[in-house]
Amino acid sequence: RYEPVDTRGRTADFGYVQVTSTENLKAYVCNSPEVAARSKEPLWQCTGRVVYGTDKMSLPSTAANKPVVLPKMVQMLLPHAAAWSAQVIEHWTAILEKGKKREVFLDLLERLTVLVGTNGNILRSEIDGCILMKNFVAGSPEVRIMLNDDFFVGKSDVVSRADSVAVRLDNCTFHESVDLTNFETTRTLLVNPPEGEFVVMKYRLSEANQSNLPFTLIAFVDENEDSKILEVILKLRCNVPSSSYANNIVVKVPVPKLTDSVSHQITSGIQTGDFKSSEKAWYWNIKKLQGGSEISASIKVHMSEIRKSSRKEVGPVSLDFEIPMHICSGLQIRYVRVQDREKACSLFRWVRYITHRRLWRMYRKNTEEHNGQIEFCLSE
Repeated sequence: RYEPVDTRGRTADFGYVQVTSTENLKAYVCNSPEVAARSKEPLWQCTGRVVYGTDKMSLPSTAANKPVVLPKMVQMLLPHAAAWSAQVIEHWTAILEKGKKREVFLDLLERLTVLVGTNGNILRSEIDGCILMKNFVAGSPEVRIMLNDDFFVGKSDVVSRADSVAVRLDNCTFHESVDLTNFETTRTLLVNPPEGEFVVMKYRLSEANQSNLPFTLIAFVDENEDSKILEVILKLRCNVPSSSYANNIVVKVPVPKLTDSVSHQITSGIQTGDFKSSEKAWYWNIKKLQGGSEISASIKVHMSEIRKSSRKEVGPVSLDFEIPMHICSGLQIRYVRVQDREKACSLFRWVRYITHRRLWRMYRKNTEEHNGQIEFCLSE
C-alpha cells in the first residue's frame, strides 16, 4: 500500500523527488509498519513487475513482508535512548529480534534484446543485467560477493578470439556501498549494504553469444489467394540446457481485422490456445518447456472476406517467458559470505538466477524491401 512520507524539504527539491532509497526514506515514514497479508502469487518482484513461475524456487519465508523500519513507539523513544537502562535496551532488542531471521537475498537478473535474420544470423543481441540485493540484517553487516574470474569489462583482444570462452561485459556500474578494492584482481565485491532492497551492480553486454540465446522461434504463413483461410505454423525450441526449463511462456499472434474465428491444433497437456476477438489475436500458452525440447502449433484463421493484404496483417508475433536458475551472459556468483561485525549469530544468504523478457517480437518484413528479414526484438 501507499504510505505518506514527511519530506519537509529533506527528500524533495522544488517538488522533484531526489531520494528514493529505502535506507533514507524509512526515517520519514509517519505510520507504523503493518505486515501485509500473504499472497498466493510469487513474492519476488523485478523492475516493478512480478516475476512469475518461481513458486518452487522462491523461499518459504516471510522475507518480502518484513518491515524495514522500527515500530513507531521505538522511533519516539530513540531520541531518549541515552537515558535508557540496560534492561530496557535488552527488552526492546529481544522484542525486535524475536522470530526475525537475519537474511540476505541476491538475485542475478537478465533481460534480452535480440534481432535475427531469416538466414539464422544474429543481427543484434544485447543483455541488460543486474545483481539485486534484499538485506534484512540490521546494523552494519559485511557482504562479500565473489564473481567468476573469467569475465572482462570493456573491449579485450583476449575475449575477441572465436575460441574464447570468457565472459565479456561492455560496462558495469556499482552501488555506492560497494568497495572495489579487490575487484580487478579477485573479482570480489565487498558490500556494506543498507537495509532494504537496492541494486548492487548493473551491467550490459552488446554482443551476446548466439549459442546462449534461450529460444528459437519460427513462424510460417501459408495463404491461398482464393480462400478465406490463412494457416500459420509456429515452431518454438528451448535452447537452454536440459537440466533447466522455461515456464509461463505466452506466444501472441495478431491476426487480420476481418478474422471471424481461429481454430488450432496443438498437443494437449501443458499447452492451450485462446483466440481473443476483441484484440484480434491468438494466444499460445505453454506452462513449462524443458531445455532442449521443441514444440509446434498450427492455427487456421477464418476470415469474413478475401483480401490480398490479409497476410501482411499477421504479426508481429510476441513472446513472453521466464527462465529460472539460468543466465545467458555466463556471469556467475561463486559464493556469498555475510559477516555481522556487531553480533556473532547465524546469518542466512540465498542466491537465485532469472532470465526474462520485457518485450520479444518477431516482425515479418516486406520481402522486396527488406529481403525477407524476420526480427526478434526485446526492448524497453
